[in-house]
Order: sequence, then structure tokens, then C-alpha cells
Amino acid sequence: MKLFDKNTNAHPLIFLTLSIIVFITYHGVFLTFYQQDEWQTLGYLTTGGWSKVINDLSALQIFFAEGRILARVFYLIFFGIFQFNLTPVFLFAVLCHALNSWLVYHLVKKLKGSTLAGWIAAIFFAVNSVGSQAVAWASAVITVPATTLLLISLFWYIDFLETKDVRKRNLSFIVGILSLFIKETGLFIFFLYPMLYFLWGNGRKIKDGVIANASLLLYGGGLFIFRIAELLFAPAAAAGFVGSQGGGLIFPVIYHSIVYPLTSFFQMFVPPLDIYAFVPRIVRSEYTYFVGSPLFDLAGQGPVADAISLIGTMFVLFVVGFMLLVEKQDTRARKTVSLGILLAVLSFLPYVVLHRDFSYLSPRYYYVGVTGAALLLGYMVTWLYKRMFKVVGIFFIIIIGLYLFHHVQAIQKDLDLQIQYANERKTFLREITRMHPIMNDQTVFYITSDKKYLGEITYPFQNGLGYILEVWYYDSGRIPKSFLASNFLWDLGEEGFRETEGGSFGYFEHLDKLGEEVKKRKILPAIVYGYQYSSATQKMIDITDSVREQLATLSGVLK
Repeated sequence: MKLFDKNTNAHPLIFLTLSIIVFITYHGVFLTFYQQDEWQTLGYLTTGGWSKVINDLSALQIFFAEGRILARVFYLIFFGIFQFNLTPVFLFAVLCHALNSWLVYHLVKKLKGSTLAGWIAAIFFAVNSVGSQAVAWASAVITVPATTLLLISLFWYIDFLETKDVRKRNLSFIVGILSLFIKETGLFIFFLYPMLYFLWGNGRKIKDGVIANASLLLYGGGLFIFRIAELLFAPAAAAGFVGSQGGGLIFPVIYHSIVYPLTSFFQMFVPPLDIYAFVPRIVRSEYTYFVGSPLFDLAGQGPVADAISLIGTMFVLFVVGFMLLVEKQDTRARKTVSLGILLAVLSFLPYVVLHRDFSYLSPRYYYVGVTGAALLLGYMVTWLYKRMFKVVGIFFIIIIGLYLFHHVQAIQKDLDLQIQYANERKTFLREITRMHPIMNDQTVFYITSDKKYLGEITYPFQNGLGYILEVWYYDSGRIPKSFLASNFLWDLGEEGFRETEGGSFGYFEHLDKLGEEVKKRKILPAIVYGYQYSSATQKMIDITDSVREQLATLSGVLK
């Protein structure tokens, strides 16, 4: 099974077609902007440059892919060079996603021997809305090239299973492990490849499987021990990880290892809003005591959505099992279905150490698993189509087309929302720059608006505006590196002032807090600059004089 075999119908026109589909689906992504974590990444890289690639990592951390070294290089290139221009990073992500879609086509075509199955799988992967965050969020796009390496690794491993070519096995292991240095989404290969070794051959001995995969298993075992040790001794601040806030480690991991794959399997086929729009009916019907309660949405988007997802998973597996039973002599079908299920299920193992807030995990975590779901969908559609009369078959393909188009609509609806956020965020920053084009050695911003965005927050960002302003004005040379390196003012709603030998900077959105700090630190109101944003006109108004007068009154400090 050669990856670029000319006889596989993997003509460049197929890649071109898939690229067009991907670009049409994701065209709005080029109008979006930094959402959240990108600001921290940009600030982190700004303070250290290339020295940040490995200088804070031990030899063991580097060896076991801790810190995502290749991802750091990726962000240094795209964020470090282009900074606030996201077009290059999204162009890379979209092209890489198109390449992955082509690889999925190639994989299904080789396994199933069906062009229709290949096209259905590839288009489903290309337009799948559940894992679209990996393409549409700048902070998550490293998932896409990591998946590219995983798919190439998988091709070579299957080639090894069919040809006994040890060189292909070694290349597969190298590329698969290399993907971990971009993102750990491929940790499941340490389970997947040994399982495929036995699924691909009848009567293979365990001893032979261990020997054939010895190098992979040794590295995987060392990595597992190292990561578990890190997790056990992680500080309580490691938010989102099991055990970080009490409750133990072992039981949550075991529970997640069962629940996450079983619920997420079906969720890969259904956009989240479809399930979340349906569950309120069940809650109102079966759990009337939640009606009118603050827990209504939590019940629906948690346990009830889990139950629906679990039922959906059982249904899909039943249908696939029935299809396999009908054509039990078809080796290609068995391999396609087995690989699809394993990819879909095992891809969630890297996330069992994470907590989730709702039934769906973060969307980017589904991206790799969707490759397995695509294999299964391609198989199921082809199986049903072959057994239909021509007219019914055409109607069935139209229904599948509408289903795929629904995913496109879900992606574009989300992108439209992100574009709205991006436009306001960019306008907000441009207005600040217009009002305050030059930074001083000592600057304190008081910025408020006539609108509340997230809770009581008066600015349209998902993390601290103070940190964003540090990054935004860093090239002025007035922001000390230590402020960015220490995440000063990073948290949403964080306010404060800090002074070092290299300069001082502060940000506030509450005048009373600013007054307290002015009095406490003996800061002259003369270094405070006040601005108010009008959400209606999208203009920043200079209120500096008024703010300084009020500060002088509140704090008793003269101008």
C-alpha cells in the first residue's frame, strides 16, 4: 500500500477539489482575529524569541515531547513574524486541512476499494463542524499538522503490516512520535498500532507483536510513566486536570476512559447545537423539577446530552455490526470498520485526564477522531447505496449531501459570530491606538465602556485587557519583558499596576480601584489616561481630564 501510488485514483484534481470545498467552507476564517490564548502565546514568544523553544525544558521533557517544541517553532514563525496578521496562519491551517481530507480519501479508497466511500469520507472530514475549531482557532491549528503526520504514520504502518517492510514500520514510528512534538493528540498510537498488528493478520502471536512494536512500546511506556508522574506532582493551579482540585486521580481517569469515547463517538456526527437544541424537550418532559431552575441548562447539556449521545453510539455500532455480519467474508470491510472504530474511540484517550464542563469536549479535541468517523460514514453510505434501486440511491445521496451541507452551515454560522467579535476587538484596539499612539515610560490606562460583554467585564475580549495592551504596545519599548513573562494582568477582569526599573504599567476598568492604587502607591494622576468606548458608535472618547480630577479627589493626591 504505497502512499502516493499512481493507481489509487488519488489524482491532483481530487486534492484541488477538496481544497476548493475547504476554502469555501472556511473562507470566513480569514476575517477573524485573536480569541484568547493567542495573546498569551504571542506575549510569551515576544519576551524570549527562539530561546523559548527549549530553554525552560529539561532533557527528559524534551525527549518525551513535553512542551511541544515543534509547536513553539510553528508559533514563532507565524506569530513572531506576522504578529497581528492572522492570514498566514489560517492559510496554512486551511491548506493542511485540505491535505488531511485528501489523505482520508486515499486511506478509505485503499482500504475499502470504493471511490464513493473515499469521497463521502473525505468531504465529511473536510466540512465536519464538530472538530472545526482545530482549523478556525489560531491557538488550536497545531492540531492540523499533527494530524497530517499521524495519517502519514498510519499509512506507513499499514504498509508494513501488508508488506513486512521494516523500513516502513520504522518510518511510521518516527513520524508518529514526531507528531507528539507538535501536539499530543497522537498518544493513542501506542495502543492503536499493536492492536492493528493483530487485526491485520490471523493467528499472529503476542510475542511477535511485542517484538514488532518493541521500540514504540518502550518509548510509549517511558512517556506514560513520565507524564503520570508529572500529573501526580502537578501544582493545584493546573486547572482543568483531574486531581487539580481534589477528588482523586485514578477514578476520574478510569471513568473518563469509558465515558468520553462512548459519548464522543456519536457526537462526531452531530453538531453540538443540534443536540443541545433537542435536550430541553426531554428535560421538560422527564425532569420537571428542573424547569425554572438555574440547573435546567446544566442538566440538559450534561447528563441528558450524555444519555442521548450514548444511545446514538449504540445505534451506530449496531448498524455497522449488522452491515459487517451481512458481508462477513469481506476482509476490506472488516479492516475499514475496525480502523474507523479504533481511531474514533482511542483518539479521546489523551483527554481522559481533563475535566469537561458539558457533554461535548472542547471542539478541537474531536479533530483526529473525525478521521475514524469519516471512515465509518464512507463505509455505511456505500453499503446502503449498493443495496438501493437507482432512483432511491440518488435520493439517498442527495440526503447525504444535505447532511454534509448542514455541517458547512454550522461552521459558517460560528465563523460569522467570530467575525463579529473580531471586528469589534480590532476596532477597540485601533481606537485605543488612535487616542494613545505613543507610550510613555509610566502609563496607567483606565478604560471603560457603555456595555457589559462577559458578566461585568466592559471590554470585548476573553482575557485581561491589561495583558492585551502590554502585547499591543510592546514594540514601543516601554513595556518591561517581565510583565509579559509573568502573565501580569492576564486573567479576565484583572486590574493592577506594577513598577520596575525598566518601566511601569497599569490597567483599570473600575475607578474606585484605581483611586485606591493611586493613593496606596503614591502614583501621580498625571500618568493616568482615561478612555470610554461607545459600543453604538464604535469610537473611543478621551475622558482623561475628568478621570484625573476624580482621582485627585478620591485619593487626595495632587495632579
